[in-house]
Amino acid sequence: MLATFGPQLASREGDPTGLPPEVFAALRDSIVRDRFQYLENYFLQHYVAEQNLGTRVSAATLRANFHSAATADGYAVLHCVDAWQESFHDDLPKIDVPLLVLHGTKDRNIPEFVPGAEVVEIAGGPHGIGVTRTAEVNAHLLPFVAK
Repeated sequence: MLATFGPQLASREGDPTGLPPEVFAALRDSIVRDRFQYLENYFLQHYVAEQNLGTRVSAATLRANFHSAATADGYAVLHCVDAWQESFHDDLPKIDVPLLVLHGTKDRNIPEFVPGAEVVEIAGGPHGIGVTRTAEVNAHLLPFVAK
């Protein structure tokens, strides 16, 4: 698994670590107001562009990601926010196969890992570590897959 596994970014009863509902309402409002600007901002954050653009991720990669997302159905883009609020907390401990989680330390999403998973932090990596830290990801991923 690359980057974080954020099975529920929303707060849940007895667990104040998640984001409040207002955050998700603001995301939906921003998608409704200007879906394309929202998507552009998302990918800038996804790759921590202020640090990685031009060195670890190209403008062409950002455009390709944006184009792919921009051609998605607007309804689907809007309602993916609902999926980010779905709780999978009770399901995580049921995963009983070897799992490698590679997480960038500059990832701006909320990390939550599966109990028992092998967790490797990629120093300075954003959410999009598969693009920005390919060599480091492969250095951990290939030996894991070979097991």
